[in-house]
Amino acid sequence: MRQRSGCKACRERHIKCVKIRDTEKCKYCIERKRCCIRGNAFRFRPVTSVKFNAGEDVGSAEQSLEFRSSQTWVRVPRSLRFMTPNKGGDEEEEEEDLERNLNNPVAEAHTRSIIEPSNPVDATNFETDQTHIFTFPDRTSLSAGSHDPAEAFAAPAVLGPPAHATPFLPPIQDVLSNAISPVQSDNNKISPPQEINISPFGSSSAFSPNGSLALRWPVDNQYEAGLLHHFIVYCTPWIDICDSRCHFGKDVPKRAAHFPVIKNGVMGLGARHLWLMGRVEKDHSQFYIDRCLQALIVALEDPLAHWDENFLVAVILLRLHEEMGDTDELCHHLGTARILNSISSFVSDGGLRESASWVSLRQHIYVSLTTQQPLNLSLEDYRHSSVFREFDDEAWANRIIFLFASVLKHVFNDSGAGSLSKERWAELDADIEEWERTKPWTFTALYTDESAGKEFNGSWPALPTAQGVVAVGLQYYHLCKILLTIYSPNTSLIGLAGARARKATDATIRKHIRLVIGYGVSNVHCGNAMFQGSHILSACGAYIIDKAEQEACIEYLKGLQIHIGWRTDKVLHDLQDQWSN
Repeated sequence: MRQRSGCKACRERHIKCVKIRDTEKCKYCIERKRCCIRGNAFRFRPVTSVKFNAGEDVGSAEQSLEFRSSQTWVRVPRSLRFMTPNKGGDEEEEEEDLERNLNNPVAEAHTRSIIEPSNPVDATNFETDQTHIFTFPDRTSLSAGSHDPAEAFAAPAVLGPPAHATPFLPPIQDVLSNAISPVQSDNNKISPPQEINISPFGSSSAFSPNGSLALRWPVDNQYEAGLLHHFIVYCTPWIDICDSRCHFGKDVPKRAAHFPVIKNGVMGLGARHLWLMGRVEKDHSQFYIDRCLQALIVALEDPLAHWDENFLVAVILLRLHEEMGDTDELCHHLGTARILNSISSFVSDGGLRESASWVSLRQHIYVSLTTQQPLNLSLEDYRHSSVFREFDDEAWANRIIFLFASVLKHVFNDSGAGSLSKERWAELDADIEEWERTKPWTFTALYTDESAGKEFNGSWPALPTAQGVVAVGLQYYHLCKILLTIYSPNTSLIGLAGARARKATDATIRKHIRLVIGYGVSNVHCGNAMFQGSHILSACGAYIIDKAEQEACIEYLKGLQIHIGWRTDKVLHDLQDQWSN
């Protein structure tokens, strides 16, 4: 068999080192009765720059690495223990490295000190002993003694353990599990738990685990404990409405213990929602939001940082906080789109990544519907999601959400609203009706009156469901029917027939709006079902022309802030302007 890491004799002669089976020697050394000495496969190369993807607008970029004044240097012990050499090295690269070292006297001396024992020893023992200890000279001796680097580093290899060898430190996994510090004092007593950083990106990275060995929930006082509890109990149910595994309610609070950027996002969202619910007199969320933003800015400036699910979760939390404000400036809306469009595998990776991707899609649907702007997410990536292979209620809800996003994609496109072709309209309508026809029989209201939604009789239709996710899924079905009815290319707009068609179209739109609101008021325990009525009234509230029904819409919107803390002041102002004109 061919040995990828050749022995010293074969590499010096630039020949293939063919290892004999069941032996530690090669064919060349056995034939010539030579000592078959094998060196280690470690190669240390300096890194002066890194290349990374700066996004679809910029492409590949290169960042040079420079040492800062605050650079953290690793303490190198005087002795290192090298275990079994890596056998995965490439022979050609090792031969090129050896040729370069032979032309460099400093590197030659250093290489000789590693692969050639200075004292005569038994070659057999040298081959079978796979653990070696190499001692480096003290740094103080370099400054006080010889100034020749070659002379300083050409120290002979020590085959026996020196008396001053530093004891082995326990692995970081053992340290974290035992909750003790690996640092030992002079009197061999373990020091108290202290914070360490195990991230390769340095202590300034926004997504470095905080490394605290005292494992506990990410709260510093009773107030933060209340914020975390409020986030878990009151916020995550409508975030995880279409996630059967409830990743935001179960995984995100745990990750907040290791990632400060997620912790601050959770605390900020909890504080904002607590204020909106009227539990406190002042909104204290900005302190945590500022710290979360600072961490994100540091991550964006770090060329070694990478976008992962923690980055996406942090931006989603900021976006949720922004949606609940007095004015929605859409600052973090484009951030989530850029992450998902750059890393298309998130939607099909499963776990928190996939769950966060669907939460982000619902956020983009809200913006596209209320502003009538194109959906700036790549929906093709979502086709690889596991929801199209599963058959639970959450999967069926996500499927109709995807279909509604497809409708928005074609209705509000770059060509302008109303440019939907007859062929595309027919395809979308067929997909929606196929979902309605094939969904489980349990994915319906517990009871539906035949005349529900046809007329407004002073109250909204009673449409209770077994689960909140069922109400949400059915709401998205009616939202699809509303948009397809409004932007249908088959509607005649000329003459008496056009007037009759418009009248029938408006009646159909009002029916679906009543059903959407009916699913919300009939399932007040599901906060997400209450949102959809506000969204569709913001987009299509002008179709409500009856005064009594308009008053009912106003009462419904005012009740949203009381029950779930959703701000509806802007929607109410816009509706009243439309109805007055």
